[in-house]
Amino acid sequence: MVTLRLFIDDCDEDNGPLEVILGSHQHGRLPGRNLGDAVERGAVFVGRGRAGDVLVMKMLAVHSSKRAVSSNHRRVLHIDYATIDLPPPLEWMLD
Repeated sequence: MVTLRLFIDDCDEDNGPLEVILGSHQHGRLPGRNLGDAVERGAVFVGRGRAGDVLVMKMLAVHSSKRAVSSNHRRVLHIDYATIDLPPPLEWMLD
């Protein structure tokens, strides 16, 4: 499983870039109570990019975005790819 994020607009520290905990996808599905530990132990990658750039990441990586502090847009096209069914109890939302 992989996620592609195509930047429609430039994205820097001021407009809420995606932050990913490196290597967190290797832990599988994490219960909410374990997220804090994963964040504390992991290095953070900040997903900056220019319009037209593509960011590729593992789909189950722990990630979030901080609130933007500028009025600049941060539009992205987010595409998830997989050739397999999700491991239980996860399910694809097809609606």
